[in-house]
Amino acid sequence: MIIFFENDVIDPELGLLVDVYEFLDHKLSALCDRSAESTDPDSSGLFDQMEYLTGFGLVALQTYLTETAACAGLSKHQTFHLGPKTTTGVSKIAILNAVANFWKHREEWVLDGGEKRKAAVDALFEEVGYTCDFDYPISGVLTELLSPLDVCFSSLLVPVRAWRDDLIKTELAEQHDGQIASEGAPSAPPDESSP
Repeated sequence: MIIFFENDVIDPELGLLVDVYEFLDHKLSALCDRSAESTDPDSSGLFDQMEYLTGFGLVALQTYLTETAACAGLSKHQTFHLGPKTTTGVSKIAILNAVANFWKHREEWVLDGGEKRKAAVDALFEEVGYTCDFDYPISGVLTELLSPLDVCFSSLLVPVRAWRDDLIKTELAEQHDGQIASEGAPSAPPDESSP
């Protein structure tokens, strides 16, 4: 839910996502340190743990996208034209959504013949030079999407906020005419505050 108060935008769900991402960044940093000290981090399962946490973080993002788009009366898919794009014009948010779907459903696709869904997701993975068939594809896609930013969830908030700000400017501003400035993006502190 996004709350408009005078010319400010208060986004408590983004504050919750920030909290989750701080936790995940801490856990992933500890796993990275352990993997640097390990003689075989792959066989010891450290990379699998990192991939799992990365998938979990992207599903948390998907929840935020769904809630925020619904606030504008839209499905999240109707908002994928907003926010940052790859060099070929594909929505980074659409790619992140596909990665979250891959993480959640990849095992089902094997069972129920989900070749078409896998192919659609793979096409989005390829936008950043990856494929579903590589080792640790979730971490790989996230690394490529965030470049040149640090590969951590706090960096992922940059394209997420850009998407949210575009949604506010194009969809929510019309619904709340006169309550928000049409040209200015909300400042970071109101995102994380509660009313």
